[in-house]
Amino acid sequence: MVRMGQGIDKRLRELLPEIPLGVQFGVVSLQSQATTTAINNFIINLVEAVAIVIIVLLIFMGLRSGLIIGAVLVITIMGSFIVMGMKEN
Repeated sequence: MVRMGQGIDKRLRELLPEIPLGVQFGVVSLQSQATTTAINNFIINLVEAVAIVIIVLLIFMGLRSGLIIGAVLVITIMGSFIVMGMKEN
């Protein structure tokens, strides 16, 4: 599957030989790169937040309760992403 940003870049390279002399064009802003960066930053922030929550649970609730609640939290987040992925297709 080709992403839209990759398709635009490929088509841009295909059109370069057909441009008249003296005409220049290029991409001002490629939103797909900004979106990919934002998604990667979100995932990093999510993992950090879940790790912090689990550590706090372990400290204040004890090992057994902290692990149970932490596991339920991780399973809930993973389930949410699975359901969102199914709705996307």
